[in-house]
Amino acid sequence: MLTILKILMLTLVAGISILNRFYIGVGLYYSMILLLVAVALLYWRLAFHLSVKETAVTDPILLTCPSSRITENELIKGRIVFTEDAFHFFVKEKGRVVEDLFIPRDRILSLTTDAVVETRNALVVATDEASYSFTMCKAIREGVSPF
Repeated sequence: MLTILKILMLTLVAGISILNRFYIGVGLYYSMILLLVAVALLYWRLAFHLSVKETAVTDPILLTCPSSRITENELIKGRIVFTEDAFHFFVKEKGRVVEDLFIPRDRILSLTTDAVVETRNALVVATDEASYSFTMCKAIREGVSPF
């Protein structure tokens, strides 16, 4: 499905940039632009967006927000979910929701905020084995404590 959407977006971009709007008609030309926006939004929804319902967490949720995990080379888009017992980080892989990181509450040593880059702060979850960094979401930036 995502491959079909990519091909459709590429075709629409090529058509919009190559075809003259007066030759094919102004209405058709602007309809192609609106269709491109709709297809791009659908692609984003299917490839990246994670809702709380898709995570299928049954425990009471204290805090949840979309975030990205900061690794050495990239940002991995996903959703942070704090429950009473654990910290979860979910990602989408090939259209399916996968739990990328699970840390029980008793293994979390500290939750701190740290400046990763000059303009971007991060939430740092420290455990005995490692520390994990996530981009700050609005709720955490405003001082809402998950624990």
